[in-house]
Amino acid sequence: TASIFIGGLTIEREQGENAGRYVITPSYADPLKNYDPVFKTGYLIIEKLDISNAKVSLSNDGELTYTGSEQTMEVTSISVTPLTRDTGIPASEYTVSGNKGTDVGEYTLTVTMNADSMNHKGSASANWTIVPMDISGCVVTIDGTYTYNGQERTVSFDVGNGDITLVEDEDYRILSGDKGKDAGKYELTLEGIGNYSGTTKKGWVIDTAGVRIRTIPAEKVYDGTALTNHTVTINASSLLNPNGFTK
Repeated sequence: TASIFIGGLTIEREQGENAGRYVITPSYADPLKNYDPVFKTGYLIIEKLDISNAKVSLSNDGELTYTGSEQTMEVTSISVTPLTRDTGIPASEYTVSGNKGTDVGEYTLTVTMNADSMNHKGSASANWTIVPMDISGCVVTIDGTYTYNGQERTVSFDVGNGDITLVEDEDYRILSGDKGKDAGKYELTLEGIGNYSGTTKKGWVIDTAGVRIRTIPAEKVYDGTALTNHTVTINASSLLNPNGFTK
């Protein structure tokens, strides 16, 4: 108990510092000479502190990176006064809402004190974000193979983030390198948009077309000189540009 002495008067308060009602009891140690006092019990009421101005601290400084799955932002502490600045309010005394999200964007979570919280009441809010994932962390897969046919070819490909298949013009856009005509190596460049950022590259190839060339049989009577034959046949149907051959 806490006691105050004024002359012969003693005022005692029920001990406690948490929110609640505490009994105050006055009394005299010795009877008064000319008076017969009547003492009335009083009360000290300590109200719960509203947390509306509390500092709500979040994990990762309130920032998560997009993964394609739902994520949860964790509340690490709630500080209202110097009394809770170091230890924070126990997590068992409050509930958190608005702390889940999937897509890139800004979110607001709310901390609400439980009715049975010892010393606090009300609610407080904090903003948090999900930022885009760098598309370089995704896997670009080239579909099929490509062989020179004289026509412009457009590469077919998939972009994957784990079990998620990205969608063109929603998750990424093509910057360059998705088309080619001649045999050779090409480099596809993609830029992340929406839930993705940055760029990524993937090489692909147009293979050379095969051509069948056959020599014509020849013979001669041995005369000590080499047998030569400049006549060959070429599968014309496999040639896209017959003029590209020279003797």
